[in-house]
Amino acid sequence: MKSIATIFMLILAFGLVFNSLNSEPVKNTVALFPAINLELQTGDLVFRRGKGFISDFFAQASEYEKLYSHVGVVVIKHGSPYVFHIIGNVQNGNKGLKMESLTSFCDGTQNSAFAIYRNGNLGGKQVEVENYLEAIKKNKIVFDEHFDLVTDDAQYCTEMIYKMFASVTGKQLSLSKFNEQSFVAVDNLYHHIPECHLILNHTYLPNP
Repeated sequence: MKSIATIFMLILAFGLVFNSLNSEPVKNTVALFPAINLELQTGDLVFRRGKGFISDFFAQASEYEKLYSHVGVVVIKHGSPYVFHIIGNVQNGNKGLKMESLTSFCDGTQNSAFAIYRNGNLGGKQVEVENYLEAIKKNKIVFDEHFDLVTDDAQYCTEMIYKMFASVTGKQLSLSKFNEQSFVAVDNLYHHIPECHLILNHTYLPNP
């Protein structure tokens, strides 16, 4: 059997990315983004499920809940929530850390669902989260096409959150394994974690 990195590399070789924005959009959606009446915090995690088989593939890599395919972390800037996440786009060379508005990250034309979780271990760690992300940006960390947890100069989206959490809190989250190779599945970041609580989820429904 091929390692998980080999499988992911085959996908990337065909110009596909660990980023649901490249999935084929469904044009008819009830809403592009729902109204959110809650106060988000720096350190909240935003998970999304893109549209298309690539997002389905990465969602299936989770062991318990195969719901989401990509993740980013919220940073509050000037009173508004932004999402920082690592993408790999072999089509335009845009590989690495990206910042975009919460509305854009969860856009219903590109995604079928999203959820926001809050991990209590990150409470009061807003400065540390921002400093970690600033270091990612400064060091020009690129998307990890080899899905290698050992190296830090390239990271995939869940790996960045996993390592950010360890750096900020001093605690380790669990990992998944495929063919004896450890990797960070999406649900490793929120499932079976007592301190991690769902604060919002939303599924976009197609128009009849």
